[in-house]
Amino acid sequence: NWKKRAVISTGIRYETTQRGGSPFVAVALTSTLIDLGLELEVLNKLDVLVGAKLLKASGNELIGSRDKFNNIVDFNNVVKFNDAYSNINMNQSLMAFGLKYRFSANTYLTVQDHIFKYTDGNNSLRDFSMNQFLVMFNMNF
Repeated sequence: NWKKRAVISTGIRYETTQRGGSPFVAVALTSTLIDLGLELEVLNKLDVLVGAKLLKASGNELIGSRDKFNNIVDFNNVVKFNDAYSNINMNQSLMAFGLKYRFSANTYLTVQDHIFKYTDGNNSLRDFSMNQFLVMFNMNF
């Protein structure tokens, strides 16, 4: 019989964009974002935090080229290798772990570790990962 605070959050978003035309202007892009979170009180006013965001995208997309006045003057494919257009094939993940101490309903301190990873299925030279450790004090008014 659990009497402590527990918050679970989930979400999923699927997006698709389609446009026909010549190979240069045609667009077919899909992406899926999955969001998971858990905030669990283990001791009085002390919570364990766990979260994840996972993004997968595939297809192709166009991006606007702008002049010095920020006007769009042309569109270019986002991904181009050796003068050949290629599909986007990427995965991103963000995992977070931490502790949260609640001084009051509006004031808390968190200690968190974030692990980010990016993988490009077309070019492994673009793959990277990053870890970030942070201490954050929040006071809401």
